[in-house]
Amino acid sequence: VRAGKGMLAAEVLERNLESLADSSTMEERVSAREKLAKQYLVLGRAGAAVKLLEEARIDSFPTTPLSTLSNLGAALQATGKAHNAIEVLEKVASAYERTSGSSSPDLLATLANLATAYRSVGRAADAVRLSEYLLEVSVNMYGISHPETLQARAALAAAYRGTGDLSQAVSLLSATASDAAAVLGADHPF
Repeated sequence: VRAGKGMLAAEVLERNLESLADSSTMEERVSAREKLAKQYLVLGRAGAAVKLLEEARIDSFPTTPLSTLSNLGAALQATGKAHNAIEVLEKVASAYERTSGSSSPDLLATLANLATAYRSVGRAADAVRLSEYLLEVSVNMYGISHPETLQARAALAAAYRGTGDLSQAVSLLSATASDAAAVLGADHPF
């Protein structure tokens, strides 16, 4: 059922993008491409997401929105181009920090994607450093049992696993799973 709804959402977003064509503003076209690219990522169509985000980047050059570039970094990561993703995400993170502050949700999402990219290329220490920072910020913003914090805790456990610290990874993941079941319910897919 969930996959069917995802496909339906993609079809709606595809029709929306087609309807914009030349009669819309650059911002509308970029936004439509971003939304469709995010849906493609959900559906596992990372290659199609990269293509759309590259088109959005070109369409909006030289004022490409940071969100477009951040999504492009995530899509590059999903296609196995982690080194390219890191290059994009590091620049986007720096720009978000300058323009939006160190606890902006957009910066935090970009840093989470960057930590994942670091893990995938073996930069475990960088992934742990970022994941620890993200967990600290999430705890301060939302509290220890908020879904965002639970996600940050699971990401930190994965980063610990990448360093070979399996006891810390298992301990943190076990506590996170227990808290997630208590907060979200035992049947939640967390």
